[in-house]
Amino acid sequence: MTGTAQDGGPLPAAAISAVIAALASLIGSHVALLRAEARRAAADTRRAVGLLAVALVLGLVGAILLAGSAVLGLVATGMHPAWAMLAVGVGLIALALGHVQAARWRLRAGNLAPWRSARSLRRTLAALDGHDEKVSEDGQP
Repeated sequence: MTGTAQDGGPLPAAAISAVIAALASLIGSHVALLRAEARRAAADTRRAVGLLAVALVLGLVGAILLAGSAVLGLVATGMHPAWAMLAVGVGLIALALGHVQAARWRLRAGNLAPWRSARSLRRTLAALDGHDEKVSEDGQP
């Protein structure tokens, strides 16, 4: 009996060290994945704020044109210039609403959550526990 793993004795220090190093590497890769997903979420948030800024500018321009259309509609007896300005104003408002919807979609909590790293972490924990548990694409077991 030499105290090796083959005869049931304690594991050598090198094997324990290798297991600890592998676990540390695994945890480090999960942290790196979380950081990458946080950077992606921050970039999406910046894009959403940019879209909101564009929507605000377009909405203001549309409101100015609609106000001008209302004034021209009341002042002028001919409808041609007023209808043209009204059509442009409504088009810009519709464009602004499209930007607002795109920004709202990007800012939804489900789009900002780190779902890939959570799913990967569940798989790793299940493997460490010895369960052969399948984890679906949405991260649920």
